[in-house]
Amino acid sequence: MTRGPFTIVVMTETSIPTGLFFIDKSGAVSEEAQVTVPVPVAEPKDTVECAWKDEDDDSMNIDLMASNRSKKLRLSTAERSISGSEYAKRLREQFAKLQPRPKWAQMAASDEDNSQEASILDNPFSILASKTKSMAPLVPDVIALRRRRNPTNADPGKGAVCALDWHPRRADVLLLSTSSDRRLQVVSVEEQDAGQSEILATLSELPMNLKITAFSSACFAVDGNSVIAVADKSENVLVWRPFDGKGKVEIIHKLQPGLTWSKVLASPCGRFVAVLSANSLRHPSSVVLLDGKTLQRLGIVRCGNSVHCMTFSLDGSVLLVAGAGQKISVYSTSTLRCINQIPEESVGRLVTCMAFSPDSSLIALGSDSGVLNIYDSFLFLSQECQENIKPKLLRSIMNITSPLSLLCWHPSGELLAYGGTERKNALRLVHLPSGRVYANWPKNDCPVGYAHSLSFSKTSLVIGNNKGHVVQYALSHFANRI
Repeated sequence: MTRGPFTIVVMTETSIPTGLFFIDKSGAVSEEAQVTVPVPVAEPKDTVECAWKDEDDDSMNIDLMASNRSKKLRLSTAERSISGSEYAKRLREQFAKLQPRPKWAQMAASDEDNSQEASILDNPFSILASKTKSMAPLVPDVIALRRRRNPTNADPGKGAVCALDWHPRRADVLLLSTSSDRRLQVVSVEEQDAGQSEILATLSELPMNLKITAFSSACFAVDGNSVIAVADKSENVLVWRPFDGKGKVEIIHKLQPGLTWSKVLASPCGRFVAVLSANSLRHPSSVVLLDGKTLQRLGIVRCGNSVHCMTFSLDGSVLLVAGAGQKISVYSTSTLRCINQIPEESVGRLVTCMAFSPDSSLIALGSDSGVLNIYDSFLFLSQECQENIKPKLLRSIMNITSPLSLLCWHPSGELLAYGGTERKNALRLVHLPSGRVYANWPKNDCPVGYAHSLSFSKTSLVIGNNKGHVVQYALSHFANRI
């Protein structure tokens, strides 16, 4: 009988030539039993074929015993030689094991989305399993933090790390560190666990005409190619381009003599950049609004008193300013006019730091007494003045008794970090929406010390202290989602 290209011949006892073979009849197999011969199945071809293939590879015979390197390609100790095409295949597999693909070489997000859509169409039930695994909620009892190598260990600063910011398009990979010893650093933390943290660019030597003693704040521009920085006792707003190969520093805005800058803040949407001037006896604090792309000046907001903090809404339509005037002012970024005012008696304390949640549904306010209040943000985003109406308080947290100056939300909105600079390890992590403070962090041996800045990425928490070190923790729960 015939199966495909193979011919199977069944021979009986009478058809076998005598003297050449003998038949073992000790078994119980009858003559009528069919003889089954395994038919090799052709391996499926790769979906992507090579652009060029050498036909001589199949005819080549490679000796695997020729060197110690080639011996590592054997699948068994009895294997001594293979064909040329099989040799090339094993070399590719060995290279993939030793040199895994880095994050920057991964496929684009659109390609990943297309592959996910195709897999869902093939198996609709797979979306249930993947969603259950990736979207598991953060538990409010214990948080899993794993200490990672300090990103700036290769060249740590000597002054306090006053600002930290992640790259807008390559978060979890590029980190901007601002130190008070006139130092700006862009660090790659992609291979940090393997001890391969790399400082990509450093700005430490400035022209003498700038007369900068210490940087006070800095952040990435929306394009990620520029860094906007301000310094103490300097009336200049600087732009540093760390990736153009020259590291050129430019002055984009200058105040009148006697005024200095204290903070720079980019809106989450990337449309605006707000620069806050420090308060003086003759000139109260003001906020200069810049275009997020061109960095051109759009206007100025004169607050009329000392300003402690400011924050943008998610879409950048609203800018909140809080200071010593016993009120929180709400400004429209389109008209630069105050559209609402919320008395600080309504929130109970003098506000020293504040931040909207990633979706702007909540707002957290830190006070000079160490109390952190979380409110519904409806009244803070209202375009109309709401008199005699207090914002809805959702949670009040009193785990710290020193003044608060640090406040940062995780991009998922499930985690909030806050603290102050006056006491050692004065940091706390809050679970949302329960509002419970995690009791297992920080511990007594926490290496943070006196924190001066903090920032979240999707999978990491970085904290800058007064000794110039950047302490990094991996958030295990969110790392498992990727």
